[in-house]
Amino acid sequence: MKATRLNFLLPLCLGFIISFTSCKKDDPEPKYSVPKVDLTEVGANNGKTVIAGSDLHLEAQLTAEALIQKVDVEIHQQEGSFEIKKSYTEGKYIGVKSTEFHEHLDIPEDAPGGVYHLHLTVYDKKGQSSTAESELTVRGRGPVVNNLKYGSKDVRDDGIANVGLEGIANSKLYISGEITSVAKVKSVVLRLDQKGDQVGSLVKDIDITDQFDAATGKLNAGVSIPWDMRRHPGTYNMKITVADENALVTEINSEVEVSINPFIENFELGSGHDAGDRINRIAYIGKDVHIQGDIYCLVNRLSSIRIEIVQDVAANPRILTKIYDTETGYFGAIGGTRNDHFHQHIDIPADMPEGKYNFSILVTDRQGLRYERKLNLQLKKP
Repeated sequence: MKATRLNFLLPLCLGFIISFTSCKKDDPEPKYSVPKVDLTEVGANNGKTVIAGSDLHLEAQLTAEALIQKVDVEIHQQEGSFEIKKSYTEGKYIGVKSTEFHEHLDIPEDAPGGVYHLHLTVYDKKGQSSTAESELTVRGRGPVVNNLKYGSKDVRDDGIANVGLEGIANSKLYISGEITSVAKVKSVVLRLDQKGDQVGSLVKDIDITDQFDAATGKLNAGVSIPWDMRRHPGTYNMKITVADENALVTEINSEVEVSINPFIENFELGSGHDAGDRINRIAYIGKDVHIQGDIYCLVNRLSSIRIEIVQDVAANPRILTKIYDTETGYFGAIGGTRNDHFHQHIDIPADMPEGKYNFSILVTDRQGLRYERKLNLQLKKP
């Protein structure tokens, strides 16, 4: 009986095991939907425009049920062979189901301007992919101006254009800077436009291309201010326009003060006449300090020159003052001309304390117009 029962049960069990195993093998693998790409922004404010030499802002929502394996960005010309490629195979976008893609992709400065196509492709770990596309306009990079300074000759960044009598060579605005450009610089033009209620009533366009050195990229211009601006001093809108041979233009807008006040050029303040001493802004106690400069009063005649050296302390500062005018017997420019090569040596008393001092030179003309230059001065023991 037992043998019979066993013989019956054994085939039954074997059949059940075979049937169960067979069912497991026949179960299909889970299916994953293809990745999704929602390209939300191409360029700043989704403007679909970028300038060569800058970066392209990209935003997209990426979804992949089978987890993200790789993200590719490809940008290529619509007509041409220039292309940009970037792959993301590790980091925050990889191995997740859903993520916000946000990158700033560098666009080479030599990228030709024109229409491009952009493709953003996401791959999942099952080999599936999906691509979103967009049109993109690349604008060629125009000239770039760095370290721009403008103003008077000595204080190049004070924003002052000094003007005077007709034909005076010193009636100038000095401009310096560095210009870089992918294409050759074709022109550099300065525009001065009277500001305020009289905007547009006095506009001057001055070509300063010949004062730009293409070999070094340096702009060093001494721009003669037109005579008729002497009759209209005040604040002017200033625009510097740099254009390259591809007609790409860079404009810099600012303001400049057209001044008829006295001014000083080639100013020196120091401990002596040697090259390094002339401008070291040091004076030795018990000796003299060297002061020199070209003083111009191009509209009116000079009245006085006042030198003041004030100790830089909170209370009871030591003050040294020197005045040059007709009353004190100084007859240079004060005697009737409009300019003076000022060169004086002022004695520093032996009891002056060491330390930091504030130096000022104040020039006043006969109509009360003034110019003041302030500098630091260090007093030391010899």
